[in-house]
Amino acid sequence: MPKVTITYKDYAVGAAEAATGTSAGAESFCDPADLFGGADIPRFATLEDNLWKLDGSWPLFPATPADAALGIWSAALSGSGGAFAAAQEVDIVLSANFSSTGITLFFDPNSDARPSAVKVTWYRDATQLASADYAPDNDVYFCRQTVASYNKIVLIFSAMTAANRRLRLSRIVFGRVKVFQPQEYKDLAMKQLADPISDTVEDNPMTVTLRPGNDGCDYLFQTKQPLSVAEGTELIGVWYIDTHDETGVNAYDISAIGLKGLLDRQSNHMGGIYNGTAASVVCADILGSIPYVLDSSLRDVPVYGWLPIASPRDNLLQLAFRLGAIVDDSRHDYISIRPPETGSATDALTGPRAYEKGKISTSSLVTTVYLTVHRYAVSSETEQLFSGTLTGTERVEFSEPHSGLTISGGTIGSSGANYAVITGAGGTVTLTGYKYIHTTSVISKSNPLRTASDTENPRKAENMTLISPNDAAERLSALYEYYLRVRTVKGKFVTNGNYPGQRVTVDAATGKTLTGNIVSVDWKISANQAAEMEILCDAE
Repeated sequence: MPKVTITYKDYAVGAAEAATGTSAGAESFCDPADLFGGADIPRFATLEDNLWKLDGSWPLFPATPADAALGIWSAALSGSGGAFAAAQEVDIVLSANFSSTGITLFFDPNSDARPSAVKVTWYRDATQLASADYAPDNDVYFCRQTVASYNKIVLIFSAMTAANRRLRLSRIVFGRVKVFQPQEYKDLAMKQLADPISDTVEDNPMTVTLRPGNDGCDYLFQTKQPLSVAEGTELIGVWYIDTHDETGVNAYDISAIGLKGLLDRQSNHMGGIYNGTAASVVCADILGSIPYVLDSSLRDVPVYGWLPIASPRDNLLQLAFRLGAIVDDSRHDYISIRPPETGSATDALTGPRAYEKGKISTSSLVTTVYLTVHRYAVSSETEQLFSGTLTGTERVEFSEPHSGLTISGGTIGSSGANYAVITGAGGTVTLTGYKYIHTTSVISKSNPLRTASDTENPRKAENMTLISPNDAAERLSALYEYYLRVRTVKGKFVTNGNYPGQRVTVDAATGKTLTGNIVSVDWKISANQAAEMEILCDAE
């Protein structure tokens, strides 16, 4: 059975995006920005003695090299002893302060030479914080040096391991990668969840104790640094450090959140009024820089209604509920927004896969499903949204949507249905707008299987403000079908790439084999890769 490893990217989060580079000695076709995105230097035949073979595997250097991401190539070649006549310098300036346990340098793996002498100096503005000399012994080399709150790095390359060779630096990472083997961690617990109707968008939490041993490296465990958990080569999930406690010598208790949890660490989504806007546009606006994949079947679905100023997670819930989609970040390094699986099962949690047959829980019969429908229309009356003395710029937020904003005594910068950024010069500023009239109605569907002895047990969806007359009937039908599924099976099963939302068959303790969708996978890693799973079964 493949072992479970944890890959820790000990990176200064955000440093790559904040970095700009310069190198006076680089070839004119080089773009230093390649260093922070990662250049993949291909084989090229160049005028460097004995570097390439006449076997057809080395294409000639391109006529327009600027079209390729090549990182930094020095214009000068190393001398007969490997030293450069003038040392090659690469300067990095960052727009904020960052901390890391060092930097990792990536050199061209196609070359037979790499730098033999590198000096790295860290600064905060003009103050030198640390400096160290390194002799790289690999194409990927970690320059170990823990430095806090730096915003500038200067690299000096003075020599190569061979004569007549260029410096070819393809990438710089502000930190390093550490792979924790099973003997280097304990008590790894992960939970992966996905609500079939996105009535909630719950995070996938993870906890673990890391015990790296005495490897000579410092560990900062900074907030939002990623931890990737894999079973062999198969990704289980990616989590982001939330908190850590140092519990002993080289022992760290880590608590991490998934991408869904990371949504709550982002700036509020500013919401808006939507009148047939494609779901792909709304989704991109909500998630911003968070990686995601919206299923192709959902991208062009028109969205109507209103979203308030709220966290990206809250507004993603609203959109997913409207689309009838599940929101899942298990088995991926992105958020997957997709329709729930239907049809035949793709895995069987039966026979030897089950530690014991699953226990069936049956919830009460749902008697009626109620769905509130929302309508928004611009009123003919204006409303004062701000009035007062204002010097400078301020963002005014509205508790309800407005349109047709006008201002006196100042100017409006950016604005939307829920806000306006206004500027004043010390006088009285008045902002007005037309309020949207919000009306609601309720549609319902009752369960015909209800008997006289069944107590009233309704389900209501009242505050989903993207449910409009255009889509309410469709969503009510889907909700009703969901609430007919009253049986769940819970048990411990040997895993086989399972994930929330997957269609499976499962042996129940009653002797029946049932079919349904996994709603949760609760991992506690031990010798056998098994997890507690909950399966929402199909209605009979």
